[in-house]
Amino acid sequence: MKPLSASTPPGPTRSPGVSTDKSSSFAGPDGTMELWESWSGASGEVPEGEVVLVASRYHQAACDSMLRAAVASLTQAGMAVDRIRIVRVPGAWELPLAVQAALGHRGTIGAIAIGVVIRGETSHDQHINRAVSLELMRLGSAHLKPIALGLLTCNSVEQVTARTGGDLGNKGEEAATALLEMLRLIPAIGHSDPQPGSPSEDSAAVVTGTG
Repeated sequence: MKPLSASTPPGPTRSPGVSTDKSSSFAGPDGTMELWESWSGASGEVPEGEVVLVASRYHQAACDSMLRAAVASLTQAGMAVDRIRIVRVPGAWELPLAVQAALGHRGTIGAIAIGVVIRGETSHDQHINRAVSLELMRLGSAHLKPIALGLLTCNSVEQVTARTGGDLGNKGEEAATALLEMLRLIPAIGHSDPQPGSPSEDSAAVVTGTG
C-alpha cells in the first residue's frame, strides 16, 4: 500500500455516494506521518437488490424484537419494504442453510441472520454458537455477499432482554447498520461481482417467505 500522493494511480471505482476519507494518518518507517486514503460505507446509496432476514422462531419474542429493529433500520436507510424478505427457521442451527439458499438467489445482495442461544447446563450452546458463526462467515466469503450477525449468545434471559431493546440497545439494529455499511463498501472496493465458479455465479436457489 502506497501513501496517497499526486502520482498514486486511481483505485477501484467507487459506488455513488460512498465516502472517501483522506484524513487517516499513519506513522511511516521514518517516524513521519503519511496521509492515506480510506473508504467508508457508513453513508451513501444502498445498491439495488434484496436483503433477506433469516430469523429463528426459537426465543421468538427476542428474535421478533431484533427483526423489527433490523427492518426499521433498513427502511430508514432508504430501502423499500418490497426489497426486504423475511424467512423464519426453527432455530439458530438452521440459520446457515437458509442464508445459503438466500444468497444463491441472484437478486439477493446480503442477509442478516437473527437468533438467540442461551447457555445451559451443558456445552451444547458452545457447539451451536461456534458452528453457526463459522459457517455464516464462510458463506459470506464464498458468495462475496455480506452477512450480518444478529445471533445473540448469552448466559441468561436477562442478558438477552438487555440486548433486544433494553439497556444495551438492540442487536437487530446493530446488525442492520453493519450490513448497510458493507453493502455500500464492497462495490467500492471492486468485489461486488461474483467470480467465475463462485456459489453466487453458479447457484440459482430461490428463497420464498415473508428473523
